[in-house]
Amino acid sequence: MAAMIVFYIYVGWLFSKLLGIYFKMKDLGELPGYILGSLITAMFFHGLVNHEDLSLVAEISSILIVFHAGLTSDFTEVLENFKKALVMSLSAVFTTFMIVTSTLLYLDFPLETALLIAILFSNTATETTALALEKLGTQLKNLLVSASFIDDIIVLFIATAYFNLLKGAGGLDFILSLFISITMLAIIMQVGKFRERFARFFIKMSKSHESFVDITITVLTGMVALSLVFKGSGLIAAYLAGLLISIGAAIKDPLLRFKPRIIDFSVMLDSFIDSVFIPLFLLYVSPLIVRPGVNLAFIILIFAGAVLGKFLPYFFFIRRDQRFREDAVVAGLCMSGRGGLEMVLVVHGMSLGLLPEMLVNSILVVSVSTSLFAMFSTGLWRRRIS
Repeated sequence: MAAMIVFYIYVGWLFSKLLGIYFKMKDLGELPGYILGSLITAMFFHGLVNHEDLSLVAEISSILIVFHAGLTSDFTEVLENFKKALVMSLSAVFTTFMIVTSTLLYLDFPLETALLIAILFSNTATETTALALEKLGTQLKNLLVSASFIDDIIVLFIATAYFNLLKGAGGLDFILSLFISITMLAIIMQVGKFRERFARFFIKMSKSHESFVDITITVLTGMVALSLVFKGSGLIAAYLAGLLISIGAAIKDPLLRFKPRIIDFSVMLDSFIDSVFIPLFLLYVSPLIVRPGVNLAFIILIFAGAVLGKFLPYFFFIRRDQRFREDAVVAGLCMSGRGGLEMVLVVHGMSLGLLPEMLVNSILVVSVSTSLFAMFSTGLWRRRIS
């Protein structure tokens, strides 16, 4: 069995990387190749491997994927675009939540399951957005990436709180978990707002590559451990740890050391996650997706609701701005994609027993489909108008 798992990982990783390189050459990014490669591999190995054998790898991958999402966030851009991005984000989250919830209730799903799935699909994948917007103007890209960042925070907090409620966490545990997460976020927001007061810390941690890596890993593990001890979310803590480190890129460093350090580390971590952990996480998820018994009506209706719930608000908001009017369709399309965070939350919800395994494959199919749709549709639209 162990030999089969190793063979599955090796073949799946190699095939995913080859497809990723092909899609990257076509200007569609590597993620669609990774997704298709892992799905095809899982089909060939169907019944021969068990996703649970990769659960530890998936948990580590989840932490690193979420941490990297926070690390690559431009905190200054988020603050600069905060008001407009917040309004867009809240509108899109609310619209998607209402459409998906209504659809699931129409399909006779229990209310608590409908609410949970609607929360998970209310997010926009920051990594998909950044890839899809790669060739657009800097201002629009920063605005939409800021909005997707706010989506991440909103959905992470709401999903974590709802997970705790469904688990039947005691009142004190639930309040403590929420308090820890909100306190961490509030502290980091203050550090970002008054970052110059903390310049000495960031400059000191960047005196060498070794100290930067050591302190970064210590911050990540420390915040995740602290959060878990106090019944908080390891995913939120990992995201906020990345966000905290990213603040240093905006400080005035007379020796100009921190920005090169974080760029070097981010590129290294991105390459490592992209080359190893995202394919491994998808190889963990794919056996769940290719299971028989997908709910076709669920997939079609929730896919439509998830895409429209994001496309419409962003399309109309961007269209009202004369600077970006011509890019309104691309903006709506790229913001309709989901990605790693949603898959992480779905798998986490399944591991807690909050999502039935027989439904997980259908949910993951929708998540993967929206990601592929966002990447392919933005590419096709650009070609049409160019």
